[in-house]
Amino acid sequence: MKLIVVFMFVLSFVCQAAALEVSNENYVEAKKNSQFIRFDLVAWKVGIFKSTFKNYVKNYKVTFQREGTRAKNVEIVFKVSDMDTDIEGRNEKMWNFCLSMAEFPEIRVVLTTDIELNRSEEQIVPAKIKIRGKEYPLDLYIKSEKKGDEYHLVGKSTASLKALSIPDPSIAVASLEDTVQIYFELQGQ
Repeated sequence: MKLIVVFMFVLSFVCQAAALEVSNENYVEAKKNSQFIRFDLVAWKVGIFKSTFKNYVKNYKVTFQREGTRAKNVEIVFKVSDMDTDIEGRNEKMWNFCLSMAEFPEIRVVLTTDIELNRSEEQIVPAKIKIRGKEYPLDLYIKSEKKGDEYHLVGKSTASLKALSIPDPSIAVASLEDTVQIYFELQGQ
């Protein structure tokens, strides 16, 4: 019995459950925050004028278990309503038409392997994104380093609206490219 208690005590220091919650009031605050999740999309007006717009997630939660320099069981969750392009009409179309917020109010990303937390070389981390009620594979490209007591993760990915079964919101005078660039920076102990 004493051996089990000692083992559990040691295990609690080796394997720590952790959570990171990031909260921003608005688009501008999310854009200025050093920790962010951002989706970049390209729009065309009248087939001639190209513009890139950024979609920040204002509030999200990251949970994981840390074992030494590895993060296991990493999960990122946010509400569709916390995605913000800084243009209300575009937000409404994204939330209601593209992402069906009333039926599917949140997006969840679960990493299917561990992350090495102190690895400056890019690592490919397979994940699954649950969006509009269905799961899809998503590869994340992550670099990590330790600065003081904190780990800093910088990552990116590319997704396709079509591959994620997201309806095309294009209209006659404005269209959206299929590719979505995803960027994130997170930090924590």
